[in-house]
Amino acid sequence: MKKLIFLRHAKSSWEEPVLDRNRSLSSKGIKAVQGVSHHWKNLFDEAECIFTSPANRALHSAKILAHTIGYDLKKIRILEELYTFNPKDLLTFIKKTDDSLLNIIIVGHNPAFSVLSQKLSTDNAPALRTSCWTQLTFQTNKWSFIEFGTSISGSRKSLNF
Repeated sequence: MKKLIFLRHAKSSWEEPVLDRNRSLSSKGIKAVQGVSHHWKNLFDEAECIFTSPANRALHSAKILAHTIGYDLKKIRILEELYTFNPKDLLTFIKKTDDSLLNIIIVGHNPAFSVLSQKLSTDNAPALRTSCWTQLTFQTNKWSFIEFGTSISGSRKSLNF
């Protein structure tokens, strides 16, 4: 069995005129991802690996998550191919994941996360807003074989952020 969590990065700041990949998190976004990480700590604790986009807002979200769940920050895998908004590119990455990993978290971007989680879910995963997550569980032992999985989701809204 394989478990995959998509965690969409927290709300970014638009105050500075910087390139998309360099946008930082807003203070509201920082609070939201801290709250989500703490509230669902037991779920996130199961992850053997955290992969993240190198975009500042995704990397910062991944570091907040890792710090909250006690995951070694040095083990976060920052991968250029995860700076994508294309669900096909994201699926290609997932299908190449090392099969020894059973539970992974990917921190990144929409529309790739929402589109792919909805495509892979047998039970209508929701569109992911900032700081929201969906976990997909697949009944296979190979990432290359993932097709349709059951989903559960969580949002910052239920935490009043």
